[in-house]
Amino acid sequence: MSYTEMFFLKDDDYAKEEFKNAWRGAMYVWQDVAKRYCKMERFPMGIMDGDEEKMSEVWNFDSRHPGEMTEHDAIVMLSTMDNVLLEADQWERAAKAFEEYAQAHPDSSLGEQAQALRSVMESEEGKEVVAIGWCQTSVCGDVWTDFNENEDTIVYDPKTGDKHWWMMKQYDELHSPKSAPEPAC
Repeated sequence: MSYTEMFFLKDDDYAKEEFKNAWRGAMYVWQDVAKRYCKMERFPMGIMDGDEEKMSEVWNFDSRHPGEMTEHDAIVMLSTMDNVLLEADQWERAAKAFEEYAQAHPDSSLGEQAQALRSVMESEEGKEVVAIGWCQTSVCGDVWTDFNENEDTIVYDPKTGDKHWWMMKQYDELHSPKSAPEPAC
């Protein structure tokens, strides 16, 4: 069975949680956004004429249509993107967004993901976490761990790595009030 993975990255180690059936993660969210926000019949999954742009419309709905998507939906959508990391000090915001989404979508895995965030981050282990990453689909590659020549696990380091982008930073930059222009004299 497929699964969604959540990685709790530490300096030289990590913890991982798995949630059965990856279709309850990213694909569930993409289907939901396609139907509710983009007014599509379903999330386009092929590379047929126009499907790439339709897929992009779903994935980028919040940035293309600021203010139309709820905050919790936008945060949940960001968690489904490739190479995204959640800032460790922002975990509660993400957990709340996931919980709110899960209330309306109990068949998704977002409620379980919220529980995992709370369980790990409220424990002693959570004090060591520097970032949280996902593999929301079972077909994406694991970008958060690798192996060296001795086949030892190497954990991605967001302080030195360049494969990631920050989830809440992206959200906050998109949704921050624009500075008012200086009045003309």
